[in-house]
Amino acid sequence: MTQTQTELQPSMQSQPSVPGYRPHRSHRSQAQRHEHTAAVAMRRTAPWTPLEDEELAACVSADDLEAFALRWSRTFRAVEQRRRRPRPPRNAAVRTGTGWV
Repeated sequence: MTQTQTELQPSMQSQPSVPGYRPHRSHRSQAQRHEHTAAVAMRRTAPWTPLEDEELAACVSADDLEAFALRWSRTFRAVEQRRRRPRPPRNAAVRTGTGWV
């Protein structure tokens, strides 16, 4: 290695040694981007939460199970409806009884 290459070596490091440093997403490798996408997808499509899992494990009778199912299906339905309902943009026209305002 020549003198200039050894001098350049420390400055070519892609990540500084700062604790908690995360490169901007444009500086991530393709593998890191794929990994991140998979993690986000898993988070969004996880079929249950740890809290739900604990409650289900605590169910001992059929009544407990039924109450659990009702409670969690209601929560899930509300979340799904909230997620699917289109939100009008902030600058959208307001529809009144007489016409557009």
